[in-house]
Amino acid sequence: MSCQRYPEEIKIEAVKRVPKKAKLSPMSLGAWVCPCAAFKPRSRSKQSQEQRQQVDVQQAELRKLRAEPRRLTEEQDILKKAAAYFVKECG
Repeated sequence: MSCQRYPEEIKIEAVKRVPKKAKLSPMSLGAWVCPCAAFKPRSRSKQSQEQRQQVDVQQAELRKLRAEPRRLTEEQDILKKAAAYFVKECG
């Protein structure tokens, strides 16, 4: 996806028209005008050690939560098979 190129004068005029009370950052305005030029997050090397650890913990928790429904479905299937087996044996 490529962005349309605008002359510098149009860009300056557009920024002037943004109300100062809106407190928009230039990156926000740029992302609205051209999403492909949106702000890219800082590289992990620039993040603090604490932030990296927090992200790692959150990602681990997310993986665990995504795996849980699968595990519960497997357990439920095993219990259904066991119940069917015992009904067959006792019946």
